[in-house]
Amino acid sequence: MNKQKVVVVLVLSVGIFGLGFWRWKAAGKTRPAHCVVVFDRSKSIASGWECTVQLARYALNSPYLGRNSTLTVTATGDASTANEPIFVASYEVPVLRRVLEGRNTTASKREELLADLKAKCELPCRTKTSPIYLAIKRAVEQLRAAGCDENSNCFVLVQTDLEENANSEIKRALDGDATGNKSGAPVINNDGINIIVSGLAEKLGVSYAGAAAARSLTNSRDQQRPDRIQQVWQGLFTSPNRVTFQPYCPRTKD
Repeated sequence: MNKQKVVVVLVLSVGIFGLGFWRWKAAGKTRPAHCVVVFDRSKSIASGWECTVQLARYALNSPYLGRNSTLTVTATGDASTANEPIFVASYEVPVLRRVLEGRNTTASKREELLADLKAKCELPCRTKTSPIYLAIKRAVEQLRAAGCDENSNCFVLVQTDLEENANSEIKRALDGDATGNKSGAPVINNDGINIIVSGLAEKLGVSYAGAAAARSLTNSRDQQRPDRIQQVWQGLFTSPNRVTFQPYCPRTKD
């Protein structure tokens, strides 16, 4: 073999080794994605657990959740839990592990997961308390504990109208009270984590129970309140550009 061929072989070898090393390093930096679904149990929320299951389905259909990914579902707490969120369920996301399994097997496992979640979702009752901030904060902490970083594509799906009433400073800010200091709570570090809020417009305003007098379940909204709600909540995150709002829960086919 002449010197020219030896040089070519060496260059190719170094290039292949360098590419392999780069891919190995890149793979080492990429962590599996995880998702937490949060349900606001407030009685003012029009959507129920059927929306929570649909959010879980939305998460399972996400291109980010794959091998070693997890789906965790929580619900807002109340006085009985010191406003701490309630753990509902956690699952390892079903994926195609062997060619012989086939996509139908994976789809069947996902439907079993959603059926199990639906059964668990029907247990916690509604409440008058809406400690939404604490529930989202704990959801982000759960993702951090799972190893989520800027390369993980982790996300939180929140089913709520964002009408916080457990944190008095946030509530004042939502009501437009300047003494609420706009947010009044420490910002949540969501760097690398997307927060998607669904159901902002799905509310129950007035309740009629038989012959009983009408009972207001939430404050009436003027034209400014929806915009103010979004502004206040975006100010509660270190990466407000990663916080998005959907007026309604996703409607997907079962």
